[in-house]
Amino acid sequence: TKNLGKNASSLIVGFAVKSGFVGAEWSVSFDSDGLSVIYATLLADGSIRVKRTSSAVGTVIGTTAPGLILDSVWQFVEIKCIFATGATGTLVVRVNEVTALNLTNVITSDGPTTANQVNFEFIQNLDDLYVLDMTGATNNDLIGDCKVLALLPDGVGRVQQWNVTGAVNHHDAVKETDVDDDTTYVSESTVGDREMFTLDALPGSVTSVLAAQSCICAKKDDLGGRSIASVLGNGVTESVSATTKSLWMGAYAFHLTPYDTNPITVAAWATTDIAALEGGVQVTA
Repeated sequence: TKNLGKNASSLIVGFAVKSGFVGAEWSVSFDSDGLSVIYATLLADGSIRVKRTSSAVGTVIGTTAPGLILDSVWQFVEIKCIFATGATGTLVVRVNEVTALNLTNVITSDGPTTANQVNFEFIQNLDDLYVLDMTGATNNDLIGDCKVLALLPDGVGRVQQWNVTGAVNHHDAVKETDVDDDTTYVSESTVGDREMFTLDALPGSVTSVLAAQSCICAKKDDLGGRSIASVLGNGVTESVSATTKSLWMGAYAFHLTPYDTNPITVAAWATTDIAALEGGVQVTA
């Protein structure tokens, strides 16, 4: 389950999936505090059925043609829903950027008109996930087949004010695909102290960038409220996110900050922006 941190009146989810039919039908739902608002299910004939679900049975909103989802083949699925308890809602299902279901002026909820979670069930092969709430000036509609790439810290950034434990170089303590908890890490208690890293290079095949997201895994280790903020820089200056993240005592958690545009240039992302990008964190409380 992906908690979105807001109640959205409309949602889009896109993801790459490789399916197998026998005993492997999957589902994805848009939920409101654990209650499914709409529930999309892969059926054994390769179709996708979408229900609005105020009960265990639910009411079918629409079903795509059979044979849409293939066995053991990577495909990119997108589901768009504008929630409505009257006949004003919208439901769209696309596969590989081809529309398979496009319903307007339909009832898409039997109760909540917002959702704050996206829930996946029985999907073993899932990649390149994106979620949009259809607000803002950019990334506010279906964006099509896309790739999500992880760029890890690979060097010293413009500012390094934190302390390192378990490694000689600061970036080696946090360059992890699997978090090693308290084995290697950087830490700091002084409000305003900042830690920046250079990042891996984009693959040469990437020609455009839709968005960026900071992903920080952190915890606090003493009593009292502590918080951090994501920082992005270009080697000359930095932009500190206005959205602070409160830390949990003793337990590491991931803190995500999305950026539809470059916070330094306040313009759409370019591949050259990513080439110069530094990522980091600042103590805010």
